[in-house]
Amino acid sequence: MSNWVANFHRGRRLRLVLLHNPHDRKARADLGEILISQRRYRRAIQIVKYQRRRDRIWAWRARPSRPLIYAAAACCGIALVGTALQRSTPSAHAAADVRSSPTPGTSAPPAR
Repeated sequence: MSNWVANFHRGRRLRLVLLHNPHDRKARADLGEILISQRRYRRAIQIVKYQRRRDRIWAWRARPSRPLIYAAAACCGIALVGTALQRSTPSAHAAADVRSSPTPGTSAPPAR
């Protein structure tokens, strides 16, 4: 009988923990075990199954390799934009070369 009362109080504490932190997997699993011991199978499935689905989505978004992929994509994007800007604007050296060379229609003194 004391085990039943202890599980009841522990289940109440675990519900409060999950109310404040719904991503606590340990508390969710422990509460599921308590509900199974009380033969409340449907409630145990609801507690353990709905959150596992949400946790999987969250785990997919928060994978440790994901920031590396974003950083690599950002570097590639910056490199492509930089390359495009270099090709679209004439450089200062090219402008200086054009100004110093004679045009075909003008007579310039020959360089010695």
